[in-house]
Amino acid sequence: MYKILQQLNLTAEQSQKLTTINREFQANNVALDQEIQTDYQAINTPLLSDASSKELRKQHQKFQALVQQLNNNRFEMMLQTKEVLTHKQLTQ
Repeated sequence: MYKILQQLNLTAEQSQKLTTINREFQANNVALDQEIQTDYQAINTPLLSDASSKELRKQHQKFQALVQQLNNNRFEMMLQTKEVLTHKQLTQ
């Protein structure tokens, strides 16, 4: 992604705004990413777990909700990025 942004001839202001957007995304999603990894491991070791099928389904639903939240956050970051770029930059 950074190579693409370098090719867009960003202004200093655009570069600053995109850096801020990226940092905020990273900061806001560290805990979410860790929780997703933990849940993923829990779901993928069902034979080693004493959890019931009902508990595993509940864990899977929680995992799916976390992944959806991360995807929503990525989409919002994309929209914020779109607002910073010009039409010409978006079509390059």
